[in-house]
Amino acid sequence: MRISQHPILPSVSGKDITFEFNGQVIKGMEGDTISSALWANGIKTLRNTEKAGNNRGIYCGIGHCYDCRIYEKTFGMVRACVTPIKEGACFFSEEGGGEC
Repeated sequence: MRISQHPILPSVSGKDITFEFNGQVIKGMEGDTISSALWANGIKTLRNTEKAGNNRGIYCGIGHCYDCRIYEKTFGMVRACVTPIKEGACFFSEEGGGEC
C-alpha cells in the first residue's frame, strides 16, 4: 500500500532499493524510511517487547517514542520511523540479529 500523492510530503522517486529485515529481502523506494518500506510490504510488527513479548510497530512516527527501534547490523539501534533505507542495508528486530 502506497500513497502516490500527498498534500504536504514530497513524492518518492520511484527508484527501487533493496534491503533485508530479519533475513527477508525487502524492496522499498528511494525516500522511504525503514518503517514505511516495511509497511508497504505488509510488515507492521518491527519488534517484540522484552518482558511480555507484545508486538511493537510504529507509534508516534516522528522519532520520539522509540517503539520502532530496530537494529542495523553495523550501526546498532535505529528508529525505523525516521531512518531512510539504504541499498543493501541489513536490519533486525533484536540486537545481535542474524546474518545478512
